[in-house]
Order: sequence, then C-alpha cells, then structure tokens
Amino acid sequence: MSGDGEGRLVAQDIEVVMDGGAYVTLSPVVLSRGVIHAAGPYACDDVRIRGRVVLTNSPPHGAFRGFGAPQTIYANERQMDRVAQTIGMDPIELRRRNLIRDGQSTATGQVIGLASPRDHPPVNVPVDQRVAAGQEALRAGDAADSSAGSVKDKSNEQ
Repeated sequence: MSGDGEGRLVAQDIEVVMDGGAYVTLSPVVLSRGVIHAAGPYACDDVRIRGRVVLTNSPPHGAFRGFGAPQTIYANERQMDRVAQTIGMDPIELRRRNLIRDGQSTATGQVIGLASPRDHPPVNVPVDQRVAAGQEALRAGDAADSSAGSVKDKSNEQ
C-alpha cells in the first residue's frame, strides 16, 4: 500500500497465496472470493491483485465460511493498521478517509450506493453517517471495557 500526505491510499499491490492442501477441492472458488475482497472497502484508483493456490503436503483445504474472504480481509485490515501506525494517524480515521463512498466503485468494479427500495431491509443512510455511528459505538465499547475492569479466570482454582 502507498498513500499521499493526507492519509489517502493511492496504490495497492496485493499478492494472495493460499495453501490448497493435497487436492484441488474448492480451491479455485476460495481463491476467487479471496481475491475479490482483497482490496477491502477502500477507495484506491491503482490496484493490482494477483492470486494463486499452491499444492502442499498438508490436508486438503476447502471452503467453510467466507470462502477465502476472511483471510484477505484480515490481511488488508492488518496492513491498514500498519499504515496508520507508520504515518501516526488514528486507524479509524485512516479507514474513514479511505472508505468507498456512495457512487464510487470497488477494485472489482462494483458500484457502491444507497439501497434500492426493493432491498430488505432498506439502508438509506449515507456511508459517512454509518461510519460516524460505528465510530461512536466502538468508542462507547472501549469506554465500557475499560470501566468494567479485568475478569479473573477461576477455572483452575480448587
């Protein structure tokens, strides 16, 4: 990932390598889903994503939940944390600045926008308002966690 001086992403060069195990099974589908989601929900005009599954001596790997998307999303979010730390920016603020806005498209060409009336349930709140609500919920959760104190593990006590 690379960015400008304002904390905006300008390029992502992503290589996805997955362990397919000893047999192909659903590896092509898992790789496809992983690559589709690899750039995350962030606006970036210059994105290159390459993906491959490798044959290994491990047990076969296949799809369970997420079909490869959780792995690449996790990697992308960890990279966003690293970028935020490197440039000295709050990680939530970095994500907010780069989040795809209504009318923009993902790296794979899906246009993001408000839900149509036939969608269930309709989501007619602009992205910026949804992000602000999420930030408040995260901050409220952090405050609740810190005020709750620690919980002692009593499972090994006799």
